[in-house]
Amino acid sequence: MAGVPGSLKVRGLQKKRFLKAAFRDDLPEEILNGKKAGFSLPVARWLREDLRGLLEDTLSVSRLKREALFDPTAVAELKREHYSRTRDRSSVLWGLLMFHLWADNYAH
Repeated sequence: MAGVPGSLKVRGLQKKRFLKAAFRDDLPEEILNGKKAGFSLPVARWLREDLRGLLEDTLSVSRLKREALFDPTAVAELKREHYSRTRDRSSVLWGLLMFHLWADNYAH
């Protein structure tokens, strides 16, 4: 879409003109002109289930002690609370996980 002229994409407050025109015959009016709707990612579930192994490996007590950046006891408590569903700690755990994955690739 970078090569498509802006006049085909936006006119005044009317956005996504080109996309809407392309699908005018295939989508119902309420989809084409409906309100913008966000969506959320199931990060809390991912950290408890699908990504639990990665989280455990990345934020293991031994690794956290070796790196000495974060308190291993505090991180273990965050994981315990999250896994037991006592508290949703997905935001901070996701941040810690992403930081460590970033550091693995760029900081070492």
